[in-house]
Amino acid sequence: MTLAELIQWSLLAVLTLVVIVLLRHIAVLTQRLSPILGQNRRADPLASANGTSLASISLFDTAGEPREIPDQRDLVILIVRPGCRACSRLLGALPGLLEHSTAGAAELVVVVRSRHVTAGVKIRHQHRLPATVNVLADTDEKVVSTWGVSTTPYLLVVSGPDQHIQYRHPGVSEQFVGKVLSQRSTSPSEGQ
Repeated sequence: MTLAELIQWSLLAVLTLVVIVLLRHIAVLTQRLSPILGQNRRADPLASANGTSLASISLFDTAGEPREIPDQRDLVILIVRPGCRACSRLLGALPGLLEHSTAGAAELVVVVRSRHVTAGVKIRHQHRLPATVNVLADTDEKVVSTWGVSTTPYLLVVSGPDQHIQYRHPGVSEQFVGKVLSQRSTSPSEGQ
C-alpha cells in the first residue's frame, strides 16, 4: 500500500466517523424538537371525555399527606407547573377571581406538576392563594400518565358521585377561569 492510498483510506475513515457523529446529533435534535414541532404528540384522552368519569389518582397536599382526587365532590381542577409563565399569570389572578366568584358547590383544586412536594407550598405562598384553595403536588406525573394532561395550564371541571367530566380545556386564560369560577358548579357554555 502506497502512502497516497494510506492517506486516502485514513481520510475516508475520518469522513465516515464525521458523518456518523453528525447523523447521531441530527437524530438527537429531531427527538428533542419533535414535541415543540408538534410531532409525536400523545392524543389527549380527555379530548372527547365530556360526560365520562375521571380516573382517581393520589397526590400530595401541602402538608405532604396523600389525597385522592377526584373525591366525590364537584371540583374545578387547575393543573399548573412551576416555570410556566401562563400558569404564573393565572395563579397571580386567582385571589382576585375568587373574590368575585359566587359561592358554589364546586371546590377549587390547584394541581402542581413538580417532583417536589414543597412546590405546592411555594405556589400557595408566592401567589397568596387562600386556604379555601386546595393545592396538591403531582410528584410522579400522574396527571400525564393517568389523565393524559401534558400541557399547562389545564382546566378540568368534574361533578357528581361518578366524577363525570363536565368540561376540560388546555391553555386557559384568566378571563376564562374567572368565568368558570363564577359559574362554579355548572359547565361553561363558551370557550375562551
